[in-house]
Amino acid sequence: MRAVLVASVIGASACAVVVLCSFLPVVPPLPPGAWLPLFVGIFAVFPVPIIASRRSALRPLLGADTQELARRYWWLGLAGLVTMIAFITSVPSLQGQPTIVHGGYFLDDHGTLIRVSHDTYLRALAANERFFTGIACSFYAAAAAMCHALGAQSSSAHATGGTSWPG
Repeated sequence: MRAVLVASVIGASACAVVVLCSFLPVVPPLPPGAWLPLFVGIFAVFPVPIIASRRSALRPLLGADTQELARRYWWLGLAGLVTMIAFITSVPSLQGQPTIVHGGYFLDDHGTLIRVSHDTYLRALAANERFFTGIACSFYAAAAAMCHALGAQSSSAHATGGTSWPG
């Protein structure tokens, strides 16, 4: 479970860096699809804590004090903030999928090609990248929170002499 926690934290951090860098005009967007491994990585990381939590039923987490949860999982709130900023700033500017046709820059809006400048094309690439890595950031952060909670539950079970799921 620790490997999944580490992978989730690394994935969330990488996604947050991509989202934050996509706001900087001096940082060019990643090549199209370069963020795809981060997005696909969700499917390798996210199911593990879901399956483990079904076995152990995260009851201590659900009954915890709200302030205690906020203190322990402040970084999950930060990832949520990054995700909301990514959505709010990318959705209005996505007027179509950025594409290049015969050397010209276009936004493909469901088959309708809209000719745009190079700067608009780069902004659309950055918005696209921000949108998808924002989604990935939220899933990685949720997986990390579940892994952390399962690890804390496992540690408390071992400390009290109880049993826990093998991991």
